[in-house]
Amino acid sequence: MLRSFRCVRSLGLLPIGLVLLLGACGADPSTQGAGPEHTAAGPAEYRDLPEILASGYLRVAQQRWSGFDTLPSEGISISEYERLIEIFAQDLGLQVRWLEVDEFAGLLGSAEAGLVDVAIGNLTVTDTRRTRVRFSLPLSRSEDWLVGDPAGTRLGIPTNTSYLDTAAAAELEIDQLLPDWQADEVLAAIADGRIDRTIVDAVAVRRLLASYPQLEVLQRFPAKPLAWALQKDAIGLQQRLDVFLTQRHLSAQSQDWALRDLDAIRTAGRLRMITVSGPHTYFLYKGELMGFDLELLQRFSDTQDLSVEVVVAADREEALRWLQEGRGDMLAAATTVTPRRLAAGWVFSSPYLRIDEYLVGADEKVLEVHTNPDSSHWDTAQALGLAVRAVEADTETLLQQVAVGEIPGTLADAHLLDVVLANGAEFATRAKVAEAQIAWVLREDQPQLRAALNAFIDKDYRGLGYNLLRQKYFGSERRIRKREPHRLDGPRLSAYDDALQALAAEHDFDWRLLVAQAYQESEFDPSQTSFAGARGLMQVMPRTARQLGVDPDELWQPNVGLEAGVRYLAWCRERFEDALPLSERTWFALAAYNAGPGHVRDARKLAGQLGLERDLWFGHVEQAMLKLSQREYARAAAHGYVRGREPVNYVREIRRRYQAYVDHLGEWETP
Repeated sequence: MLRSFRCVRSLGLLPIGLVLLLGACGADPSTQGAGPEHTAAGPAEYRDLPEILASGYLRVAQQRWSGFDTLPSEGISISEYERLIEIFAQDLGLQVRWLEVDEFAGLLGSAEAGLVDVAIGNLTVTDTRRTRVRFSLPLSRSEDWLVGDPAGTRLGIPTNTSYLDTAAAAELEIDQLLPDWQADEVLAAIADGRIDRTIVDAVAVRRLLASYPQLEVLQRFPAKPLAWALQKDAIGLQQRLDVFLTQRHLSAQSQDWALRDLDAIRTAGRLRMITVSGPHTYFLYKGELMGFDLELLQRFSDTQDLSVEVVVAADREEALRWLQEGRGDMLAAATTVTPRRLAAGWVFSSPYLRIDEYLVGADEKVLEVHTNPDSSHWDTAQALGLAVRAVEADTETLLQQVAVGEIPGTLADAHLLDVVLANGAEFATRAKVAEAQIAWVLREDQPQLRAALNAFIDKDYRGLGYNLLRQKYFGSERRIRKREPHRLDGPRLSAYDDALQALAAEHDFDWRLLVAQAYQESEFDPSQTSFAGARGLMQVMPRTARQLGVDPDELWQPNVGLEAGVRYLAWCRERFEDALPLSERTWFALAAYNAGPGHVRDARKLAGQLGLERDLWFGHVEQAMLKLSQREYARAAAHGYVRGREPVNYVREIRRRYQAYVDHLGEWETP
């Protein structure tokens, strides 16, 4: 691990002008010994990524307090922030120089004053603060509560906090500005009668209210994003950091292992969900956390006033071990209830999903099935009296092997079979043979959590919200193949040629390629919305739009949606080396647009390990991308599981349509 440098300064109450004059903290490092641990953070300096890379170090501010383990709203321990920024610096080949500030307000001030490049902490993003600093993408959310004596009216709020913005937005009159106090100090002031009410973060106050039974939650305000702060003009650094955080921060796993039942979970304010990446359970879609299990558990957590923390295991065996060790509170990974597992002592919730199991074969008569002995399909094969061979592969891999005739048959859940069928696989045999009951896995020492989950399932199962969620993830419409390109009978490819020609000239693309991509994304339907929430002609995710400075609600407007998509494609292209040929950078950019830059980087690395060309997409990196949907390769990849066939088909379809457009226009342009 790279060495870190630290210095300490109190910046919380200093005017910015004075902060600028202070420069470096501590004495000249040359007078304090040879070791780098004595190096100061450095003088005020405004710089972006090129200057940072040239210097060889990244300046980072954090608040100094005992333990450094406060919890943000979405459950990621702040100690994880330190780990994340050090990994980010290491990825860039940089050392970290730390500046520790005594007061929370000093974090924002240190970035604004040019003393650091990044200030890490749970900084609430507000319009006022955006005029002072640049923010990373949100790492979590914060919900503010109005708390106090229902009979009182005097509102007191700590100075230098985002609670002032919350009060202003709610048109609340502030009677008293308090010092930069923590939540417990403010509640103590209410208990002592100095003020009657305050605004405070929900997570910070939730655990404290039990000590103040006379206080009530009087109002809840809309959740606001929490992020890290950067210098105002550090555009390049923000872009690079956002790429890193998109792939890393939401799956960061806290280290505070504990065996907890529901009371302790409520005290902590978060439910730790252990899961395994999969096409329906949990996955990243263009940087968004998705999954049926995840969203259903979020619905449960809302009923308990909890947030959900995701803890991702490499496989179900590791996930079960982590559950027993207390690394998480429950296992949510599409686990089937079987007599063998019940006999082994597994503790299940009530079933929350019922899925048909199918016998799938390469021929009309299936003489033998291949399946994993640790899976529920092994039990089904035994119960049916089928000839079965034990293999280590997962179900998706086995289905692909059946489709190409490598093995005679296998057993599969209907939703996984639908995924493979939608990607073009064909089978001679598809027969329903059983019904699987899917449930969450818990420990024996969690009767409270089990009872609450069962009550939620009994109430929510097959209700409107449940059915909509099931349709979102298991409805056949979300995996329908793209139709063949529209027949063309003139020199225009689409109604959007003019707009795309202008955008192509601005961002150095072939406009015909952009037309092909727009059709692939939406079939030229600007009102299109995907099951994951992507919008418009270029199917841009709302969060991506916000990062591009585009209003997500305007993505359905053709010109807005096209511009956002082309800008995002250009951003994806910049993730790859200039040394790559432009044509190859284009294919890599398209793959990244579909699957994310992190997965494409994983595929390039794997291609090199497999003896393929890591700088060529077709026939090389695309082959490695396919393997990243297999467990043995996904578990070794930095960004884990990806539905590799999706970006492979995506790029191939766009290239095929692009060539058809070129040929068609060539005929019309020929004299």
